[in-house]
Amino acid sequence: MTKMISIDGIQIPESKILELGYTKPKVSRVFIPEKKEKYYFSYSDGEIGSDSYTKTSIDTKRLALGNVFETEEEITQLVDKRQATTRVLNKLRELEGDWEADWNDQHQEKCLIAYTPRTKNMFIAADYLHTSSPIEYHSTKEAWEYVMDNMREDLKLMFGIE
Repeated sequence: MTKMISIDGIQIPESKILELGYTKPKVSRVFIPEKKEKYYFSYSDGEIGSDSYTKTSIDTKRLALGNVFETEEEITQLVDKRQATTRVLNKLRELEGDWEADWNDQHQEKCLIAYTPRTKNMFIAADYLHTSSPIEYHSTKEAWEYVMDNMREDLKLMFGIE
């Protein structure tokens, strides 16, 4: 059976969308090590560590927090992405001053960043009534313009763009 994708109420075969160059987001699988298998994790300061999985309480807690990775490269990429995201969000909060998203105000523009993999285009998108996850990404257009102009490498890390 052909998988269909709904866009604005119109059903389109997924294969046709992929032919046009749209890509499916990569969904990471959860790595659960076998007993005594080596895994990687990050400390609270961003340093990378490794351990042997023996189902201790610390192993279980790391697994529950999504802090267990099969390779050092995977956790390093995640730490870099988290640091870039923190820098971007901190800059947004600084630039927007007293501005706060008011979701009851249907006339207040709330902006976020979007990325189209097919065209490799990063752009500012505006919304007035809908939130997206995470809500912290909403800010003023001016703040996002600054971030796009001055923090593009961090944005690339956030989106996983090479």
